[in-house]
Amino acid sequence: MKKTEAIHLKGYRDMMKFQGKIAIWFYAIAIIANIMFVKELLFTKDNTIALIIGIVTINIIFIPIIVRNYILLNSESITVFFGFGKESMKINEILEVYKTHNPIASSAASLDRIVKKAKEVK
Repeated sequence: MKKTEAIHLKGYRDMMKFQGKIAIWFYAIAIIANIMFVKELLFTKDNTIALIIGIVTINIIFIPIIVRNYILLNSESITVFFGFGKESMKINEILEVYKTHNPIASSAASLDRIVKKAKEVK
């Protein structure tokens, strides 16, 4: 996580915001995919609708992950924002936290990941 800052939100106690890491390869995939679609749109007159749908879909997937990738942490809970997703967990429910590079451990825009294991909530 790169950037840390204390923020004040209405209705919340002091929180810390940690910016999520986005690897160079993630940006590269997004840029290359857009370049490929734009090139095809400019030089090919076939399947224009499919190409437009493709470029919109790629950007609907990648842009939210790039823009909304951070953690809010306070003394009571941790909330992870990633793309369209949001997951909250109480600090006292966390049993274990460790680093991993496992690509199937969770969704992330980098292979540097943190896994958190929690108690089962009934």
